Amino acid sequence: MSKKFLIMKKPYLIEFLGMPRAGKTTQIKLLKKYFESRGKKVHVISDRERAARMYTPPDEPIAYDLVIPALGLEAYFKHRDKVDVIIADRGFQDGRIWFDIKGRLGEIPLKRAKQLKDTFLEYENLADCTICMMVDPTTAVGRHQNTKHMKVDDLGLSLPYLNALVKSYKQHRRHFKNCLWINGNKTPQEMHNNILSFLK
Repeated sequence: MSKKFLIMKKPYLIEFLGMPRAGKTTQIKLLKKYFESRGKKVHVISDRERAARMYTPPDEPIAYDLVIPALGLEAYFKHRDKVDVIIADRGFQDGRIWFDIKGRLGEIPLKRAKQLKDTFLEYENLADCTICMMVDPTTAVGRHQNTKHMKVDDLGLSLPYLNALVKSYKQHRRHFKNCLWINGNKTPQEMHNNILSFLK
């Protein structure tokens, strides 16, 4: 473990963002194992676990995209005094992206999208660093078709949505704190090595 990590505030919050099927879940598991092997207490804020226990249906898109980050925030405050590291699979900053896309695709008025984008603005700096994992939209769709997934995962896998997602991540990259941009076409081990080098 590097000296840099050892003097970091507790808990150290790592937020994973990026395209569907870019390998976020795999990298989170590897990172959790890495920290635990070095004696660190780790909690993962999982997007799928949050989605599984939600009563808000995906066909209520504004409410759904507000509740997911809110549950992540709730989990952060629940565990922040109990662990050394928190890893968020889609944390508070993704809310900014999701509402931007709704405006881009005309699902809500642009003025309303701009208002909603800043809902979690005051909490975005909780993340000590962000790891944004990107793949081409067609690659994401191909991987999705060959991967076991929850039904809710199908909602964000249309090419228009994914193309808007790429544009939104690129536009908002400057908002992401201490951001590592990762090519999701690399092997899992290559990506893991990149993340560890970044954190050190």
